[in-house]
Amino acid sequence: MIDNNIFISSATLIPDMYNDYNIQSDDFVSRFPIWIANALEELKFIQAYVDIEKDIEFDDHRCQLPWDFRGVIDVIINNKKAVLKNSAEFNKDTITEKVTTVPTYTPYPGIPNADITSPGDKNNSFNHASVDKEQPYYYISNNWIHTNVDYGTIHLRYRALPVVYDSIINMDVPLIYNNGPLKKYLKLYVLKQMLLRGYKHPVVSLTANNPYTNPAIELDRMRIQVRVSCNKFSNDRRENIATILRTLE
Repeated sequence: MIDNNIFISSATLIPDMYNDYNIQSDDFVSRFPIWIANALEELKFIQAYVDIEKDIEFDDHRCQLPWDFRGVIDVIINNKKAVLKNSAEFNKDTITEKVTTVPTYTPYPGIPNADITSPGDKNNSFNHASVDKEQPYYYISNNWIHTNVDYGTIHLRYRALPVVYDSIINMDVPLIYNNGPLKKYLKLYVLKQMLLRGYKHPVVSLTANNPYTNPAIELDRMRIQVRVSCNKFSNDRRENIATILRTLE
């Protein structure tokens, strides 16, 4: 059954982790937000995003992306709008004229924000006019922005998972759909990550050949079911995230 309160804080799952799986360690709490974000990305269901703007100081031609980053809208480097380049064509000292644009999660015209999905596999090649060597360029790889500019400030406007501050753990955590199968999936995902990091549980193990004692098997079994369950929400209800965020501020 789908609750009318469509979004809840994922931090509500932390007490369930202790109660449902008899967890005897607090080590997972600091990693909880990024593991939840990774699990939501892995599920690949239609997700409501919010627009975020952030200034990031950088040097050595690069800076790390925010943990909640899900797609670039635009990048301004030292007050100049930067142009996206493909990493194969990118050289911070010599920029070639022929580049390949990389599909991103940037919203496409005419498509509602909630309908943004993963980019396509095929890149589109374009021949650009002569390159202005003072023009900032960038590409994104392995959660880093790389640029031809040595140092300065990047003003990043990007699509992000909606988050809410939790005062108990003193961290921002993703908002999630208030959906039973999704909540079970996320808890199992966190448990799996704990086991991968070496946590020893008296019952649960990644070597067991049983979905009840091996979270990896159960995650694979229920992934499509969870995706379908989350995609039952209408686009209008997903856009209620803006109202919820304003209420929480």
